[in-house]
Amino acid sequence: MSASTRYVLLLQEASHSQALLLLGDFNHPDICWKSSTVSCRQSRKLLEYIEDNFLSQVTDSPIRGYVILDLMVTNASELMKDIKIGGSLGCSDHALVEFTVLREMDQATSKVRTLNFRKANFQLFKELVNRTSWEKYRDTAWLCRDRIRKAKAWLELNLARNNKGFYRHISQKRKVKESVPPIRNMTGKLVTMDEEKAEVLNNFFASVFTGNLSSYNS
Repeated sequence: MSASTRYVLLLQEASHSQALLLLGDFNHPDICWKSSTVSCRQSRKLLEYIEDNFLSQVTDSPIRGYVILDLMVTNASELMKDIKIGGSLGCSDHALVEFTVLREMDQATSKVRTLNFRKANFQLFKELVNRTSWEKYRDTAWLCRDRIRKAKAWLELNLARNNKGFYRHISQKRKVKESVPPIRNMTGKLVTMDEEKAEVLNNFFASVFTGNLSSYNS
């Protein structure tokens, strides 16, 4: 077994980690990470390993000269942020790579306000329901479902024929959605609690809303 083969097998074993981050000079300057193309057989093995194991290479700027040598390979790119490349350390001719790793993801907690349906105007609700053209709505829903079904079938067929497209599709699905960032209220104060942020957004939308429901009560 060649050294390069053993190297790839070790990487494949490490890829089973829940949160993997591989750093260092992989010495594969012929890999173009933007287009996923290579000109060397050994580099092709590395690229295929990364794609087959659903890993991401997040370094996107040259580290030495005009090539990317120092790689950052991970299966949890959502845990990495503030990646900066520039400067040097000591006499090294490689650029310095700085980044932040999120050790723990903050779990957002929020309080949900519920409606008091006992005070609802059910007579108005019945009138609004009777005004709706449900036949037209049903036909539109059927049309949408048919088009969505055809679009999904086309996407699955396209992904089956395009490995790179399938890899990008899976990577997008694995992204962690971020919560609403801190926002400022009308007085300029920065609010961070979910309830406070919801109140600020509610006040804003209420201030720009121009609808008039008086016609429903006539």
